[in-house]
Amino acid sequence: MTELSASAVEVLVFGDLYDDVFKEIIQQTEEKDESLVAKVKELQKKCDDGCTSLQGSDEVSSVSQSAIRALQSLPQAHSPTDKLLHCVEFLEYVSDHFSSSFQGKCIDADTLLLMVCQHVVAAYINHLHAEVAFIEEFSRDEQLLSGKEGYALITLQASLHYLDSLDVLPIDISPTNPESDRGSKQGMNT
Repeated sequence: MTELSASAVEVLVFGDLYDDVFKEIIQQTEEKDESLVAKVKELQKKCDDGCTSLQGSDEVSSVSQSAIRALQSLPQAHSPTDKLLHCVEFLEYVSDHFSSSFQGKCIDADTLLLMVCQHVVAAYINHLHAEVAFIEEFSRDEQLLSGKEGYALITLQASLHYLDSLDVLPIDISPTNPESDRGSKQGMNT
């Protein structure tokens, strides 16, 4: 009952204040978001100019369209709980998509990070740092400490941190599925 009450209050409060609060967060994360968008555009340009495809390599080279849609749903969600649920859905789709590709093999944290980074690049979201900052700021502690939600957020934070640390995005982060290219170009318009 407490969880339902907290969710109802969250929806009411953020329903009225969301736009103002989110604009403030966008201003705070603007530099990181612009940097990531520029890196993704540069990587796409490199690939459009003929980068080597990963299709023939042992690496998994496609992305899950369901995972991309889940990540691209973040801007439409206006409460921390809803945004967290999209993050969980995103990570579950990434995991499901690649578990079939790695049958019989263990997927380590580095591999998961690469897969999440590929999806972040393919989703091409303008204010992803702002989305994550909003979740960090306004999620209740019990949400972040209760399993899947916290793990999904930490994984997304780690992928953003890794992408931010790079001067140039490596080719292996580029999604090579032709459908993902169409989806990524649409995602930036959100």
